[in-house]
This record gives sequence, structure tokens and C-alpha cells, in this order.
Amino acid sequence: MVINLVDNGVKYTPAGRRAAVAAAASHDDNRTGTVTIRVIDTGIGIPARDLPQVFDKFYRVRSKATKAIAGTGLGRAITRSLVEAYGGRIRAESIEGTGTTFVVELPLACS
Repeated sequence: MVINLVDNGVKYTPAGRRAAVAAAASHDDNRTGTVTIRVIDTGIGIPARDLPQVFDKFYRVRSKATKAIAGTGLGRAITRSLVEAYGGRIRAESIEGTGTTFVVELPLACS
């Protein structure tokens, strides 16, 4: 899951800009918790009109900036399926021209 998101972050981030990963765990008094993973890039971003479809199978943002970047549009769909199979959630936040953050929240078993 994380490898796919990092690969996309690097692929859609021009030279001289950054891609990074951050993770944090939290838990409550019921001995349950969440790990939150953020994959953050300062790349080309995703237009607001495309955000609702970014996790759909075979969906690729079509623009001048993405036409030379190879891909099938399956990576994010597979990532979403894996996240949901583990009982988690995934979302994308983006500003076109500024960058994108993918946020993955997974349940954490606390002992």
C-alpha cells in the first residue's frame, strides 16, 4: 500500500520538489487504536474535479503534465481495496500545482 503511494508521489513530483511519508499511532482507553500514514508530495497535484475518481479502477488524470507518465490507473484502486480489507480508510487531499497528500487510517491492535 505505502510503496504504491510513495511511487506515485515520486512519479508525479518534478525534480527539485519533495515526497515524504509520515506515520503516527494513537489509541484510546478501550485498547483499540489507529495508525495514520500520510504520503505527502509537493508535485503537480490533482485537479478538484478528478479527486472523487482517483481510487476508481483504470482512472488516470488526463492533462499535459501527466501524458508522458506511464501507468494503468490500477495502483490506487488496489491500494484502496487492501486498506479496506484491513478495516481501514483512505482519502486524498490535493491542490493542483501544489501537491497531494494520501491519508491511510488502519486499525491498530494495542496490547
